[in-house]
Amino acid sequence: SKIFINFTKYDYDECFRRIKHEISTIFKIEESNLQNIPQINPQQNPQISPQMNPQINAEDDIEKWSEIKVSEWFSEKNINNIVCENLLPCDGQTLKQLFEIMQTAPEFFYSSISSERKVSLRDLANFTKELKKLFK
Repeated sequence: SKIFINFTKYDYDECFRRIKHEISTIFKIEESNLQNIPQINPQQNPQISPQMNPQINAEDDIEKWSEIKVSEWFSEKNINNIVCENLLPCDGQTLKQLFEIMQTAPEFFYSSISSERKVSLRDLANFTKELKKLFK
């Protein structure tokens, strides 16, 4: 089993609580027995501090992209012209919103970016692959 806890979305204490809950569910351990697990303060250990993760800073930078930068990114990544036409003008914040829609409502996402004109599955896959690379 894999456990995914988004440390960038929630505060550290909430994430730690969720991890303990998931572990107790998987291994059917009483949560009271998990109270003995020492909690690490992220400020004391820079290896787990979210501020030390360069990917988080990269996401912040992407959200500041201009429409021109996004258009250049589309060209650089060979994103299908129909997909580009459906999305442009688009800035970094819009790309982030598209990524979040893709995560939470994939059917709506795919139907929205393909529009009336046919977009091949390969072109959709290329766009989603590149979008995931930006924000993961």
